[in-house]
Amino acid sequence: MGELLGQSRALKVFMDSCVHCGACTDKCHYFLGTADPKNMPVARQDLMRSVYRRYFTLPGKLFPSLVGARDLDEGSSRRLVHYFCSARNAGAARCTALTASTPPK
Repeated sequence: MGELLGQSRALKVFMDSCVHCGACTDKCHYFLGTADPKNMPVARQDLMRSVYRRYFTLPGKLFPSLVGARDLDEGSSRRLVHYFCSARNAGAARCTALTASTPPK
């Protein structure tokens, strides 16, 4: 991730841009189908952002518990795989239609 952050300023902005407004929630067919709060786009993004904060931001390195930073341990790795790489996120990108947090290509 560090290499990608160095190459793309857009990725860094994306990692810090979500304001948790919930506008994406009613667009996500996985959340609508399961009603699982962990399937909300903002919850999946927060999982990735918590690891990003831990390793790539100064507050996350110095005061991880204060900024919601999380170590990339076995548990968080499993959650990342489960919610990003499994069928739970097919990459429909419907959740990005109304948000400023569209992932960079």
